[in-house]
Amino acid sequence: MQTMTSELQPLFTRHVTILLEQHQQLMQKYDFDHIVVPSGELRYVFQDDMTYPFKSNAYFKWFVPFTNHPNCFLSIPQSGRPLLIYYVPKDYWHAVPDLPDEKLFAQFDIHIITKSEQAKNLLPSTSAKVAYLGEAPGSFELSSNTQILPEPLLSELHWLRAYKTDYEKACLYQASLNGARAHNAAKNAFYAGKSELDIHHAYVQAIGTKESDLPYGNIVALNEHAAVLHYTEMQTIKFSENDLRSFLIDAGGRHNDYASDITRTYSYRDDAFADMIQSMDDKQLEIISAIKPGDSYVELHKLAHVKVAEVLKEFNVINVSVDEAIESQITSTFLPHGLGHHLGLHVHDAGGHQASPIGGHNAPPSPHNFLRNTREIEVGNYLTIEPGLYFIPQLLADLKEGSHSSSINWSVVDEFLPFGGIRIEDNVFITENSVENFTRQAFAEL
Repeated sequence: MQTMTSELQPLFTRHVTILLEQHQQLMQKYDFDHIVVPSGELRYVFQDDMTYPFKSNAYFKWFVPFTNHPNCFLSIPQSGRPLLIYYVPKDYWHAVPDLPDEKLFAQFDIHIITKSEQAKNLLPSTSAKVAYLGEAPGSFELSSNTQILPEPLLSELHWLRAYKTDYEKACLYQASLNGARAHNAAKNAFYAGKSELDIHHAYVQAIGTKESDLPYGNIVALNEHAAVLHYTEMQTIKFSENDLRSFLIDAGGRHNDYASDITRTYSYRDDAFADMIQSMDDKQLEIISAIKPGDSYVELHKLAHVKVAEVLKEFNVINVSVDEAIESQITSTFLPHGLGHHLGLHVHDAGGHQASPIGGHNAPPSPHNFLRNTREIEVGNYLTIEPGLYFIPQLLADLKEGSHSSSINWSVVDEFLPFGGIRIEDNVFITENSVENFTRQAFAEL
């Protein structure tokens, strides 16, 4: 478990109170006696005695900020205090977790187990109707009255995760600070002429965690590699000063397992690509300034295409109007992904396509099929805003062969191809009267 500061402790207590009330109300609504939430189990590599890095179940760490504690369980009754079943093995081969802080978990009853199968006798009786929020355990069988990931209860919880408590808000800001600090170290490594792998190492060292504890695999891309949206190869090549052109980094931080998701792009020189980055940065802030509670995230995504078209026009990449570039879907070649997503316990947090608290699916409208969020923007939401503009050879080849090829100044495209592309990503919190940009605040604080 990460350190809980004195400022964070009362927020955590209130957070647990809110979650407990919500879960118990949903149990009454859907006639469950208990909700049982496992932290998860270690997974072994096939035919090996080595495990994959452990990732805690989001439903568990929503209540209990344990990031590296397998075989624990949370049992929540329809009324009364939850039971935390805490696994502390008798093990001299590996480090064992410290006992939980009883002051911090004063709202819980705590029972220590030394073997994972001991949890079975502490979970609800076989006659109880149980909602089980996680993968079934491997060490014992669940009772016949247990429903694994039952709907629509699960949808209700996914819907609720979009509204952050003050505790979650504080964790998310600290995650932004952690990420911004490491981003600065990576930027310095880029300008020092380091390789992609060396830049990644500078990031990990600055953030102060194991690589497996990052919220997602870092994207560290030099030059043309920035045109690969999820580039994770991290080559060891060190470019000469003459060959070093651009750098895109998409990387985040964590705090109590809440994530940040930050992207920045840099040019090695003061050139036209640096100007394009600045223009994209300005447009990204214009998109954020347009956010209002009650608006559709889909419409915000469409606005991003307008802003990308404006940049394409400004730099003479297109020779048609902004409206024509949108109408002909030319911008989809240069911005082939969605504007962003909900962010929290998962980087791509739950419920982005959900139609209502009880479920349903709102698919992204064509041609914006990769958009991860189609919900209305609401107070308490925490979202990423990440417009991009890329020069992707595969997509450009399709455009060149299509009916709108004459709308493109291909000599200008050729000038920008070696730079790969641009993505600017901030994490924003929606309030009644403003949009708090945690990413910009974090960089400014540093």
